[in-house]
Amino acid sequence: MSMKQVSSVISIDRRATPSKTSTLPTVAGVAGLEVCQRDKALARLEQAASPIEVTTRVIDSVSTLIPSVEKIHDQDFNTVGFKITDADPDKLQQAYNQVLTSMVPLPTTNIEQRIAMLATLIVLPNTLTAKMMTTKTKALAAELSEYPADIVIYAFKEVTKTATFWPSFAEFYKHMSPIYRTRKLLCDRLHKCIVNGR
Repeated sequence: MSMKQVSSVISIDRRATPSKTSTLPTVAGVAGLEVCQRDKALARLEQAASPIEVTTRVIDSVSTLIPSVEKIHDQDFNTVGFKITDADPDKLQQAYNQVLTSMVPLPTTNIEQRIAMLATLIVLPNTLTAKMMTTKTKALAAELSEYPADIVIYAFKEVTKTATFWPSFAEFYKHMSPIYRTRKLLCDRLHKCIVNGR
């Protein structure tokens, strides 16, 4: 299962809005963020200095709420999962919401504007028509909209430094994947704990 397939399991339904009874939108049966919370989180992610710092802060915040959370590492000290042995259900939900605030994506229109700016800095093939460029822009923006805003912004900065020609999604993914993976693993673990009632 690819990272994109996994991410679609817990991505926030952008159409979900709080009802008049203040019920939160749900993500696979678990309460998610309200629209105003997502907007504030997006603003913070757009201003973040480093996605690694954001990830560190999120993990620290979760550890404060749930002291039993611990990282699981492989032999190369890469994070491959999280273990939670004991947690209050309310604290689990708070921790989950903390992680969700770090998973808010950039709006597609914002991504398309960044792609247009990048296009002015690279060599475009003579055969690239306006229609083809629009199609490529929309396809790339759709893929990038599955990832957290700060990580996508970071990837744009890195790709801009190295791209000579129109970049593929893979060029962005190699910069996003290692950072995204840790947040995704923590988010999935918290989600599973909430669903399992512990």
